[in-house]
Amino acid sequence: MSKKPTLIIDLRPIQNNNYNGVTISSKNWIEAILESKKFKVILWSNSIKKYSPPKSWLKNSKHIHTKIPNKLLNLCHSLTPWLRIDKLTKTKTDKYFCPDLRPFNLSKKIQSFVYIHDMAFVKRKKDFSLKTRLWYKLINPKKIYNKASTVITNSKFSKTEILSELGKHNIKIIEPFLSKDWYTDKNNSKALKYFVTVSTLNKRKNLERTINGFLKFNKTQKKKYKLYIVGKHEDIFKKIELSKNKYIKFTGTLNEKEKINLIKKSSGLAYLSLYEGFGLPVLETIKLCRPVLVSESSPFTQLYKNNGVYCDPYDDKSIKEGFDNLAKTKKVKDQSFSYTKSKNRLIKALQSN
Repeated sequence: MSKKPTLIIDLRPIQNNNYNGVTISSKNWIEAILESKKFKVILWSNSIKKYSPPKSWLKNSKHIHTKIPNKLLNLCHSLTPWLRIDKLTKTKTDKYFCPDLRPFNLSKKIQSFVYIHDMAFVKRKKDFSLKTRLWYKLINPKKIYNKASTVITNSKFSKTEILSELGKHNIKIIEPFLSKDWYTDKNNSKALKYFVTVSTLNKRKNLERTINGFLKFNKTQKKKYKLYIVGKHEDIFKKIELSKNKYIKFTGTLNEKEKINLIKKSSGLAYLSLYEGFGLPVLETIKLCRPVLVSESSPFTQLYKNNGVYCDPYDDKSIKEGFDNLAKTKKVKDQSFSYTKSKNRLIKALQSN
C-alpha cells in the first residue's frame, strides 16, 4: 500500500470568520479533501490570536497553529525566502494548498496549489478600501501566481481573465460545489412573494441598481413583493449607502440552513453583480430549483446558459423587466454541478505530480 502524501492546507483565508463566497467555497474544498482520506493533512493556521478549526475536521487531520503577526509573515513571504511554512510547522510535507491568494514560502520540491476566485482585485480595484488595495500591492499577486506549481480557478471566464492579467501558467478549472446541507430532499415549498439577493454589501455587487429595478417592478404589482438582502459590509470594501424602504429587508449574515430556508420559499434570486468569477449564490439557488435573475455577461451566460433570466445590469428598465420575468418563472431544473465530480477533480488535481 503506497504511503499517503502529506498536504498542508493553509487556513489563513478562513481565519477572519467572514461569511462570504470565498470563505464558503474554501471550507467546502477543505471538507472535501478531508472526506477523501487521500492525504495526510496538516491544517495550518497563523495569528497572534488563537484559532481553532471545526472539531469535525480534526478526525482526519492534525492542526498546527503558529503565532507570528500576519503582517510580518506576509512581508517576509513577499520580500524574502524566509519563514518557510514547512519549517514553521516542522513538517516534512509533499504538497501545499491555499484556497485563496496568500504569500507563501516553501522548501524546494514541495508542490504548491493556489486557488484564485476571480480578478476583482485588478478589474474592480476601486471597489476595495485603501487598506485592501495597499495589501494587494504588498502581497504581489503575480509573484504568488508565478510561484505556485498549479493554479486552480472556478470557470473558463476566470481562467481567461487570469491568463490575460497574470500571464501563462498551469491553470485547472474546478467548479465550486456546495456543502452537504444543500443536498436535501426535493424542494416542494410554495413560492412566496419575495425575492432574495445574497452578497457582501459592496459596489461591485450592483445592489443600488438591483433595488431601483425591484422598486420599479413592485410599483406595478397589486400584491407587493419584498426583497431580502442577505449579507453585510466587510472592511475590505468601501462602504456604500443603500435605499431604505419597507419592502427592502436587510437580514445581515445567515448561516447555511437559514439561507436554504429563505431561498427555498422565495420567488427567486436576483444576482446582478458587475464582475464575478462564478457566483456561488446562483448555484445555491438553482440547486433548490428556484429561478435566478443574473447579469447578461460572463461567467453567467457560460455557466448557466438557458437556466437563467438575464438582464442588462447597468439599466434600471432592463432590471425591472428582469424582475417581471423572474416573477413569472416558476421552478427550474436542478442543473447544478455534481458534488462528486467536482470533488474528484479537486482530489485528482492535488494528487498530480
